[in-house]
Amino acid sequence: MGPSPAAGPVDSAEHNLERVHSDAAFRQRMLGADFGLKQHDLAVPADQMISIPDSSKELLQDLVVLRQQSPRFPEKKQKVRALVQRLEADAAAEMRQSAATEVRRRMKQIGDPGEANLIVYGEGAKLLSRNPIERLDSTSLFETFHAPGDPQGMPVLVGLADGTSTPVVPYAGQYAVVMPSPLGDIFQAYGMPKAPDRYLAMLGAIDDFAAGRLQAEDIDQFAAGVCHKKHADPMLGVICAYLYRAVADYDSIRRLAYFYAAQGQPVPFDIALLGAMRVTREPDGTPQLQIPAVKARALRPKAAKAPDYIRRATPAVQAWIGGRCPWLGLGWDYVNDPRPEWAALVEGLAEHARAVRRSGSTVLPEKAARKLAKAWRLRPSAREAPARPAVARQAPAKETNRPPRRSEQ
Repeated sequence: MGPSPAAGPVDSAEHNLERVHSDAAFRQRMLGADFGLKQHDLAVPADQMISIPDSSKELLQDLVVLRQQSPRFPEKKQKVRALVQRLEADAAAEMRQSAATEVRRRMKQIGDPGEANLIVYGEGAKLLSRNPIERLDSTSLFETFHAPGDPQGMPVLVGLADGTSTPVVPYAGQYAVVMPSPLGDIFQAYGMPKAPDRYLAMLGAIDDFAAGRLQAEDIDQFAAGVCHKKHADPMLGVICAYLYRAVADYDSIRRLAYFYAAQGQPVPFDIALLGAMRVTREPDGTPQLQIPAVKARALRPKAAKAPDYIRRATPAVQAWIGGRCPWLGLGWDYVNDPRPEWAALVEGLAEHARAVRRSGSTVLPEKAARKLAKAWRLRPSAREAPARPAVARQAPAKETNRPPRRSEQ
């Protein structure tokens, strides 16, 4: 971390904070030359300094005091390292919250998606898929596509301009938005046509999750927003699964899985991954989830007005799985050393786990994306939309997305 500054009077916290921002030598002595650049998966250029939040003035002041006392003893050095790590965590959290707010602002710019069910922020997206995808429009902000939903949950791999890729699962009756953040993370959100309020609520949920504002006692009220009419929001369900896993509530994760199956939707991969459920493979290699029966439970106090599906008993069913890898970067911590019951779910993923950042939606480096696209038998897609006369387009046939069979209650 470099030598400590010469002994002298301790400056005010405000002055020290200003010096961290304006005095490179002081900043390096206080925080180290690589402050914030090796932690927290932040894609910050090496020549750019990470700002210290104003709320961390007291931490910085404590660090200055320790450094001016010449921390020659091991216990003082440990305190210095701990303070620097706390400052890094504070700075990273503030940057992520700011980035999530910017993503939310950009996503609000999307109006009526029309025929599009896949919207990618930026230009030059390259899509790999099993089925042909129609490119509808391209502007300076977004590219729009129509991607047929796959009843068995096969993803579309969206290649971005920087060479990375992110998997997206098209869901019938919903549109997916893919949005890079200023920090290199990818955010995904799902919306439903003619339901803008739900889309905005989804953006708020992503913002809260990214900023760490969701607490264990909020889970049931948050989960109450997952379903709408005959659809369940897949990204909201994924976030709920991580919150339930944090309190080891496996039954609630399995209830979520059942709800997707009951609505004829593939169960998002992360829900299958976190719910400790058996996974089998069909003869063609397609993974299938075995959702066990779950008993009813009492609601937590804050969720007294939550819908019945959060607490009711659910039967055992079988379902297809949406996606072939974790939707969120956090999920890659769970792909190593699986139990035999669900080993089929994560087959072939462990070798890529270390290359995937743990923040935001899954971002695959180019090499990993190529290997997984080959394993999933995806190919280049996205043909231009043909010129059409100005008449109403015939509605596509309703997708049958139900699991192949269901066990008896």
